[in-house]
Amino acid sequence: SSELRAVELGPADVASAIDEIPVLCLAATQARGTTRIRGAGELRNKESDRIAGIAAGLVALGAEIAVDGDDLVIPGGQRLRGGTADSIGDHRLAMTFSVAGLIADDGVTVQRSGSAAVSYPGFFADLEGVQVSTGASRLGNTVKSGQMTPLKMCWRSAASVAGSAWTWMG
Repeated sequence: SSELRAVELGPADVASAIDEIPVLCLAATQARGTTRIRGAGELRNKESDRIAGIAAGLVALGAEIAVDGDDLVIPGGQRLRGGTADSIGDHRLAMTFSVAGLIADDGVTVQRSGSAAVSYPGFFADLEGVQVSTGASRLGNTVKSGQMTPLKMCWRSAASVAGSAWTWMG
């Protein structure tokens, strides 16, 4: 397998990979070295302020990330402890924080996860497939009432469940 290494991205790189930046930031927490993303102001004008959302969500899961204006600095080699991250209704953040559940030490709950259906309706079914093939922990869904329900039932209705939150149970 190849080693994951830090990268340096400038504004032109950000523009060409605008939708991949959230998951790239997650990968950066696991890379060797420090990833720097400069001039990412365009991320503040997507479905949410993705710079603030990425930082808040990753910090909530135990990562260190620095934001300086429109720049992000993410040290690699971090352990994510788990926790609750708010997708702020942004489909890219919902998917990124859900993927974080694959590597976090403890459970990861993603608030407003139903937004993932905007761009990838089958995301949670596919994530379950990754979980099964890697032998990772059980994936479930905590709905607004706080009750645990089976994944297969929940991913189909995630977009229609107000306030849904996906939970990766470690």
